[in-house]
Amino acid sequence: MAELWHPASVLLLAALTLSGCFRSDQDRAVPTPVGESGFDLISYTGTTRGAYLWPDGHTRRICAEPPPDLGLNTAREISANLKAAAQSIGGIGAPSIDAGGAAKLSSAAIELAGRSQLVLLAREFLYRECELASNFAPGSEAYNALAGQYAQVLQVVVKLADADKAQAQKELLEVALAANNAEVAQETKIGLILGSVVNPDGSLDPDKLRALLDKAGVSQSVKDVLLAETSRDGLARRLDDLGDATINSILAARPS
Repeated sequence: MAELWHPASVLLLAALTLSGCFRSDQDRAVPTPVGESGFDLISYTGTTRGAYLWPDGHTRRICAEPPPDLGLNTAREISANLKAAAQSIGGIGAPSIDAGGAAKLSSAAIELAGRSQLVLLAREFLYRECELASNFAPGSEAYNALAGQYAQVLQVVVKLADADKAQAQKELLEVALAANNAEVAQETKIGLILGSVVNPDGSLDPDKLRALLDKAGVSQSVKDVLLAETSRDGLARRLDDLGDATINSILAARPS
């Protein structure tokens, strides 16, 4: 009778295989001749980045492809597959697998952060510029034709950048207006609270303040800080340091 593998061993083998301990030819570039054309097709996985290096007289030139965008999906799939495998055999190794998958996912997410439409277009454009410089002599007819096309692409990149800048300025203005409105609302609430505990001569009435805080049900520590103030301005500053929930509870406790 054939020997059966322990479920944990199966899971460990799967994890090692996916993590790269067992290297696969799928990660290597594979050149394939295209008929008798003299051209070769170089194929590799979508998660592998290619860089082309060639001699040019006494120097060397290089064109590196943009980083692949499949890293995030790959990390998510690996994490999900390993977690499912762990659960299918009773949760063996689930904590370590979850941690490993999360680490890969976090790493990929950091790498992909900020890849907006503009960034993707710009990096692809720069790579094509490298191709242009490596394949055609400056000033040649082919070079000038492609350079003209790339100039049009560059204009699109600039327009997108200007649009992003305008959108950012709009959002900044909206945030500033929202912050100003919130500040005005806070000052209004504090003014109403002060009106309930300040005497006509501008002095604080500690008895009214204590009664208001008791009715509002604020914590003893907050109550001690507020009752320690002896001036209207001092109490206003302390109230301004409180959160919205506390301010609203004190405001609601004011006598009608």
